[in-house]
Amino acid sequence: MKFEKKNQYFFMALGHLGMILVALGAMRVMSVINDSAGFAFTFFGFLLMNIYINDLEKKMGFSKKEKGIFTSIFIIIFIGLSLWLYLL
Repeated sequence: MKFEKKNQYFFMALGHLGMILVALGAMRVMSVINDSAGFAFTFFGFLLMNIYINDLEKKMGFSKKEKGIFTSIFIIIFIGLSLWLYLL
């Protein structure tokens, strides 16, 4: 595998990990404070960030299969972390 492709995978992974951390942090804060306006701002900010990252992935030339694999992996990680953080 070429160095550039590995580099792209690395930054794609970092982008998805950033989205997971933002979402987990927002869920944690909003569950404690129970602020509906803050939750709405965080939720829509997360959606906008997701749209932006998807656009960047298109520009980097990732195939739908590659994006699907990364998204699946990070959804599984997100579910696992949220269960671990909030059900214990």
